Amino acid sequence: MLTLYVSLLLSQNTIVTIYIIIFFITFLDSFANPASSALIPLLVSEENLLKANSLMSSLHQFIQMGGWAAGGILAAFLHSNGLLILTFTLYVLSTCILAFVKVNEKKPSEELEEELSVKESNLASMFEGWRIILEDKKLRVLHLTLIFGSIASPVWVSSILYPFIDIRLGVGTEWWGYINTSLLLGLFLAGILAYRQSDFINKNIQIVLLFGGFMVFLMTLLFGINVNPILSLLLIGMFGLFEELRMISIHTIIQSLVKEKLLAKVYAVQSSLIMVTFGISTLMMGILGQRYSIVVVFIIASISLCFSFINLITSRKYLTMNITNSSEKFDNGI
Repeated sequence: MLTLYVSLLLSQNTIVTIYIIIFFITFLDSFANPASSALIPLLVSEENLLKANSLMSSLHQFIQMGGWAAGGILAAFLHSNGLLILTFTLYVLSTCILAFVKVNEKKPSEELEEELSVKESNLASMFEGWRIILEDKKLRVLHLTLIFGSIASPVWVSSILYPFIDIRLGVGTEWWGYINTSLLLGLFLAGILAYRQSDFINKNIQIVLLFGGFMVFLMTLLFGINVNPILSLLLIGMFGLFEELRMISIHTIIQSLVKEKLLAKVYAVQSSLIMVTFGISTLMMGILGQRYSIVVVFIIASISLCFSFINLITSRKYLTMNITNSSEKFDNGI
């Protein structure tokens, strides 16, 4: 719809309609992340969860790195209409490929009969993801960690980084591209590292999560007070490395705690929490950066990540993968 509308009816009076179409694109696309995250445990065994998450992360970051470079080149050759047609074509191809993914969920006969006999109301079903998170201590700890991370994450958006590069580092705006590339490289390397060392991380996931949380806090603080452009590339790369290891560990624990049929609801709640927190924090960070200084924004982000680390270390006994007890608990509530 967007491709056809822009190609045939584009004018100054159609901008509002284009924004409405883009809103619906992002609305529908928001179902993708919870669904894909919930799909992974259905396709791989429990012991391979971390390896699968690492592989997905590596592929995603590799595409992100290539996308920044390829996007500029394609825009120069294809222009806006050509890019929209290419995007539409890629969506069609991805949909066709996704049709080959088959999930055969085997259910015991007793469980199947119970599900058929107990029909939840639509309202109860809507809030089930919230109930699961609130009732389980492990999930509460992990999602509180994600919320603190979402409060800090706006410091990496362009509206904060551009002034930081100009005022604090004193270099040109091309360094925004260098910093983004270094960040994505760190994320990509973390995915490869987690994939190759999946057995070690599985056995020491609590240590990896705690160390990752501390390093993310430390790298953010050092990046914010730093004035050396070269050092900033190293710091942001290290941040990306430990942030991705932290996130892979969190998602692996969540996937091991919740039964596959309930994962999509948990991830939907998680996505809502993160997006609302990120949106509010972005507004507040922008106001603070304009009123005070960019360094203050990074210090506040560091404090939020410090709270995230404190939350993890004080609740470290819950940072384990234990699918049996949690799964039974969640099943009994259905």
